[in-house]
Amino acid sequence: RIFRNRCFKDVEQFNKEFEEAVVRSKYGTEARERLRDFDPKEYLKHLHFYSDGDRTMRFLRDQVLGKQKYEEILEEMISERTTVEALGEGAWMDQKMLCELREAGHLIGLH
Repeated sequence: RIFRNRCFKDVEQFNKEFEEAVVRSKYGTEARERLRDFDPKEYLKHLHFYSDGDRTMRFLRDQVLGKQKYEEILEEMISERTTVEALGEGAWMDQKMLCELREAGHLIGLH
């Protein structure tokens, strides 16, 4: 999620570039074949909040690639734009941030 939010203008740009990355990959032949008869309006149609791009990305991820191949594609996309280390910067609070929250009157718990 951090990768999508930080490295793309919006989710639709991510979806488009993800589809392009899949088609360019070693899984491209299978993906193109499966997309030939794919209708995004019919896939997950009960979830009205998804765009056609969301549905296509989810179809590729869940029905064509599976977890391992999906992660492989994402790792390739990340390496083209940034690093995992750079994505991790600012993702977690440090001691200074916790102290600032406490000084501002917030209660800090372990959950």
